[in-house]
Amino acid sequence: MNRAEFDEWFRDHTACFRSLSDWFAKLGAQRATETVDAWFRVLRRLDLEDAKRATELLFDGTETEPKSRDKIPAAVAAISRRLASRRRQDEDRERWRSAGDETVACLACNDSGSRLCWHPATMQAAADGRFPGDPTTCDGAAYCVSVPCTCKAGDHFGRQLGYRFDPEKWCEIAGTRYDEDERWQLVEFVRQRVGVA
Repeated sequence: MNRAEFDEWFRDHTACFRSLSDWFAKLGAQRATETVDAWFRVLRRLDLEDAKRATELLFDGTETEPKSRDKIPAAVAAISRRLASRRRQDEDRERWRSAGDETVACLACNDSGSRLCWHPATMQAAADGRFPGDPTTCDGAAYCVSVPCTCKAGDHFGRQLGYRFDPEKWCEIAGTRYDEDERWQLVEFVRQRVGVA
């Protein structure tokens, strides 16, 4: 969640647990700001809705409220992660079952969330005229990398890494990196994009 979403969660949480507002007021402005900032750093990678649901579960007694106020962010984070994990498992089950047959939502990655592509160093070797994987012309081996897919399954790692599969930037490997056809496709891919002769 971003800072605005965190602030929304924080307002909801302190509305449920009124004693927190009093506690923050007693800390003083600077210390309260530092504490809220520290809480944000713990919770920033969580989904807002999961954090709100964690607050609800603490408030209604389904989850045990931490005894120390310092442990609130850790408790909310742990509950939120469990909720997110259960939701992903449920989504996976639903996605793979359709009319009794197993299906996939993304034909490009088969719902794995990643696509096998040539590593940038290997692409550069091909651009420099060195044939990747050929020991007579290439200094190193032909490396590959997993790139987050553009589908929903790739969302998690795509957000973490800050990039996704782009067919203009990444040369995907359909078979294995040891296939001669795959290496020639890499050479052609690089020629088309950088004008290598």
